[in-house]
Amino acid sequence: MARGDFLKAVGLALFIGGVGGALATWLRLPLAWMIGSMLATTLAAVIGLPVRLPMKFRTVMVAVLGVMLGSSFSPEMLGLLGEWTLSLSFLVPYIALSAAAALLVFRRLAGYDRITAYFAAMPGGLSEMILVGGAMGGDERKISLSHAARILIVVLIVPFAFRWLYPNSVGGGLSPFSNDAALSLPDAVILIACGVIGYLLARLARIPAAAIVGPMIASAIVHLSGWTAARPPAELIAFAQVVMGTAVGCRFTGTKAREVLDALRNALFGTAALL
Repeated sequence: MARGDFLKAVGLALFIGGVGGALATWLRLPLAWMIGSMLATTLAAVIGLPVRLPMKFRTVMVAVLGVMLGSSFSPEMLGLLGEWTLSLSFLVPYIALSAAAALLVFRRLAGYDRITAYFAAMPGGLSEMILVGGAMGGDERKISLSHAARILIVVLIVPFAFRWLYPNSVGGGLSPFSNDAALSLPDAVILIACGVIGYLLARLARIPAAAIVGPMIASAIVHLSGWTAARPPAELIAFAQVVMGTAVGCRFTGTKAREVLDALRNALFGTAALL
């Protein structure tokens, strides 16, 4: 592909991904910018539109998401660990049992390979499972569709079930991002350093998914240490999610619609096993 055509394909992919993310945000879907861009770009790739995205561009945005994940930690969390002991003790066997049930579905019913089935079955974050699963040799397309379907199904079912079971409960709204204060120059330098140094050290240590794990660990350390409480700007996080979703969608170029439908069907059974 000529350079000019390649740049047009990249621009088209990001445009389609951005529109999909904006639509998903308007519909109030979970992880809207990533899921919306992924679904929109997947559809574009399946119908034959020329969409491409360089892996180097994705790596930079993945590092941004790693820093963002690490910024969720704070010194106050250390003092709360004792209060979480009981719930965390129940969480461990739940994850093991539910993941084992879903793993059985993806291995026996769907016929996925071991690595793909493992990361498709784990009830973890969408971006983390895609990145680590891909780095370990799994099929990112199947993993991403499995988790996207799981999130959508759970979000559509659980709130209504909760309201039915607990009709007198009162809940508040949750927004994906708060209105963060302007990022100061020292905080920006610290966050950028977390992304760059964390990635380089993780690569030297040969850690899987170094682009997200390294920055995440570095960011968690500086936030737990109290050096900064800042996080990447909401707009940058949204753009990083669009790039991630678009990158996954571009992997479906040349894929038949039947394969996508099969992956979605398998994801439905896996989600049922988790629930």
